[in-house]
Amino acid sequence: MARYKGSRSLKKRPLKKPSLLADLLNVDDWSIITQYLEILKLLKDATILLQGYVSTTGNGAKPVHGGIWQVLPIFESMLAAFEHARERHLPTATIAS
Repeated sequence: MARYKGSRSLKKRPLKKPSLLADLLNVDDWSIITQYLEILKLLKDATILLQGYVSTTGNGAKPVHGGIWQVLPIFESMLAAFEHARERHLPTATIAS
């Protein structure tokens, strides 16, 4: 019984700050988020274009079956945008020793 009583602290512990308050985004984090949003916007726009529906006036959306002739130009523009993004994020050339 004595061991049980001694194992518990009867003192009140000071309140800790919630860890959520210490978890803030810095400038670099926001920069990375912005870059992700650029890439995700490309994918979202391509998905909307290729989902197979064309909006019409008055009757809502009219289904249209997508074809390869629609996919290839969008794929090429996305590939060019991804290559451009990759080139922007390549490490700078290092001097060979």
